[in-house]
Amino acid sequence: ASLRNLLRRLSVELGVRLVVNSKGFVGVIKKCLFDLEMLVFFERITGVQEGTYGNGTHYDWQSLSGAGLPPEMFSFLGRASAHEFLQGAKRTTIRLDMSRRGLDLKQAVMVDDDRGEINDAIGLVSCIHVAGCGVGAEEAEALLGFLGIHPHPYAHPALMWRATIR
Repeated sequence: ASLRNLLRRLSVELGVRLVVNSKGFVGVIKKCLFDLEMLVFFERITGVQEGTYGNGTHYDWQSLSGAGLPPEMFSFLGRASAHEFLQGAKRTTIRLDMSRRGLDLKQAVMVDDDRGEINDAIGLVSCIHVAGCGVGAEEAEALLGFLGIHPHPYAHPALMWRATIR
């Protein structure tokens, strides 16, 4: 619930455009976020195309064609026309997205659990490394700190900087 509240605050109340850039499958990410009632907060989900790891399995190719999928599942599949597939490395996809929007370093933040992805993105965007099991209170406060928002009137300011920030 607290992550959903953070996403609602960022997206709805503050007008922050949220995008997922993942090496995971677009359809799986969309379905999970939908089931958690969080998909509505994201402008776009960018990931790999189902069936692109190796040669893909019979299931991967069947999913791509939509054969056997219930109609309500089609909306979760990624579409190239919506820029929903990674354009090479995450850094490249982020750079292209920032360029399309006319954003600079101070107007974008990358939150990632992969230290290699964070190191690759330094100099392109501000970065927050999520260690452990996802975005917790410390990372949320650091993210709000980047936006110049004090997260909670009773929160200790030192919490903002406990997350690894570059």
